[in-house]
Formats: sequence, structure tokens, C-alpha cells
Amino acid sequence: MDVSIESFLDSLVNKQEEKEEDISSINKEVETEHIRFKRKDLITMLQLSSSIINTKSNQYVPKSITILYNEFGYRMVANNDLEYLEYEFEVLNEDKRLLDTICLPIELIKSISSMLDEEIIIYKKEENYYIRLLLEGDLYLDLPKPESTLLRRPINGYKPLYFKQELGQDSNLVSCSHLQEALKAIMPIVEEEPVLDRRRITFLLDRAYFASRTYFIEYSLPLPKMRISLRFAEVLRKITLAYSEDGVIEFYQDEQIPSRIIVKCLGVLFTSTVTSVYEESKLIEYLDRVRTYKQLLVDLKDIEKVVNIAYSLPYSRKEVNIKYNNDLVLSVPMRTKTTEFKVPFKEIGKIKSKGDIILSAGSLKRLVDSFGSGEAIITILDSCLIVNKKNLIGVIEV
Repeated sequence: MDVSIESFLDSLVNKQEEKEEDISSINKEVETEHIRFKRKDLITMLQLSSSIINTKSNQYVPKSITILYNEFGYRMVANNDLEYLEYEFEVLNEDKRLLDTICLPIELIKSISSMLDEEIIIYKKEENYYIRLLLEGDLYLDLPKPESTLLRRPINGYKPLYFKQELGQDSNLVSCSHLQEALKAIMPIVEEEPVLDRRRITFLLDRAYFASRTYFIEYSLPLPKMRISLRFAEVLRKITLAYSEDGVIEFYQDEQIPSRIIVKCLGVLFTSTVTSVYEESKLIEYLDRVRTYKQLLVDLKDIEKVVNIAYSLPYSRKEVNIKYNNDLVLSVPMRTKTTEFKVPFKEIGKIKSKGDIILSAGSLKRLVDSFGSGEAIITILDSCLIVNKKNLIGVIEV
């Protein structure tokens, strides 16, 4: 993702908060056709679509937000070759509504963001477009004209994509808060995958997971069966963040192109293609058995403190040796010495064998960060460390 777009969004949100206490306002009287809408709707759309806007496209779709009116009403649209996102927003003026398609390039929004009022007015005078700013005078907009065919929904009708819920009933709905928890845990691990084509998350009916040579991480949650790209996951995460309190994600499938998935949440519609699922069946069966081992209960904060030392200390070898033999000891090898830290734990069930493993501090830090704080069960094997916490299980290999 483009850092400049993300930093711009942060500054835009901060300015929005400052403007809430600003009593200045633009003149809302307009004699010609116009649209008047809330500034926060533009900010929401930018946040939802930043991953899509920043994607290179072979088609003539500039890095922009397009405002259009169609059979569904007023929408803000962002798209590229593979993805399409639209956001329903409220137009505040009841009369003299402008129905033209208006393309707002990101660079334009950046340049005038500090001069936008809480309500934005764009109007048409003769054949020209203008935007009203917190200045004495309105800004002429020299706007691109994308082909209308590129702004149509790339959907041939769609049907609910059903999957089994925990109680056995069919549904196409997932809670925003639950999906957000799953993506929050898995995505940082996926982002570390060096091969771009492998940066995909698999939804497998009862879990979401990612597997690589170093990691396996999964979150138990009823989901439709498909494999999504990291960018698809990023858009999903942004939607769940925007509507986390009471929102639900609805999954649909294109009636003519089964690989095209449609996601809906309140006033948001997003569509992209997915790939077939190749199950790591042996690994999943193995991990399902591992869930029953339940060896050592630890506080992840204690693990995190030692890992951070190994990761950040300049003269550390960037490794952590985890050893269990009556005591649970985490060692940090230095250039000439090794420092040992005893970590409190509680045995759960039968301890099958002694454990001793050396892991990369950076890799272990990323896994621990995905789990956050709280208690977790760890299993130390010859070639890997397994961390198990409620719905989340992670594996890191030597």
C-alpha cells in the first residue's frame, strides 16, 4: 500500500476532528445543479478504497474517487482491473441535484483537503465544474472523463454464498467483529511472505488460515470456501473496521462467473475474483490433533518481553532458545554470552517430552504479536513451536 496515501488519510482524519470545533462554514446557497454531501463520507470512501486506488491498472481508471448516479442512487466508486468498490452516501440537497459523473483524482483531493468544509459542494455552471472551498471564491475543476463502461458493476447477477454456521444452519453472513479479529491476527503473517503470489488467505468453511514454509496460522470461524488475495483481505479488514459495532458481512457469488465474489455490508459493495482452494489436509489434521496436547499455559506478555529483547538488542544474535525441562527457560544468545530468563507457566495435561528449540527472534515476534496479550498454551516440539489461544492457533518452524 502506498504510504503517502495512508499518511494523507491520517492527516485528513485529524483535520476532520479539528474542524468539528471550527464555527466557520461555506455558503450553501447554489443556483445551479449541484451535489452537497458530508466530508466524512469522502474520508470513509478513501479509507475503504485506498488499496484499490493505489493498484496499477491497464485500463484508463485514474487513482481517483468517482461520484456517479445510477439506478441504485448516488454512489462513490473506486476500481481497477480486478476489483470494484462502491459506497452509498447521502446527498443533502433535495433540489437542483447534479446527476453527472464526476471523477476526483487523489492528487486533487490532497491539494485542497485543508480547505474543505464539513459539507462539500460541487456544482456545474454551463459546462464547467466547481467546488466550494473555505475561501472567497470557488475552485474550477479540470477533471478527467473515464469511460462509463469502466464504472459499471462487473456483476452478472448474484446469489447468496451459503456455508454452515456453528449450529449447523446455512448462512451467508459473518459478523464484522469476528472477521476483523481473524484478519487482524493472520494478515501480519501473510505480509511477511516474500513470494507475492503466495500472499493469500484460505477460507475453509470452519477456519481462515495461511500456510508458508515458516508459518501456519489459523482462526476458527465459519466462512465460505475460497482463497483470497492479501488486497482482498485488506479491503475486508477496512470494511470490518468501519462497521465493527453492529455490521455483518454478506457473501455472494456471481451467477455466471463462480470465481467472482461479491461482499456487501450496509452501504458498501465490493467485488473481486478468488482462486481455488488447495487444502493442506495433512497439516490441518496434524494441528487438529495438536490441539489436544495442551502442554504449557503461559502469559504471552512474559514471552513477548524476552522476544523483544532478542529482536531489538544491537548485540543480540536475533535468536531465542526455548527450552522446557521442569523449568521453562527462554535464552537470548549474545555475541559472547547467553542470557537466560525463566518464564512462569502451568502444566496442562501430560507433558509428552522435553522441549528444546531455537527460533528466529523476528519470526517469533511476528507470531507473538499476532496473538496479542493474555494467556495461551504453547507446545514445544523438535522442529516447531505451536501457540494455541481460544480460536487462534499458530505454528512457527525452525
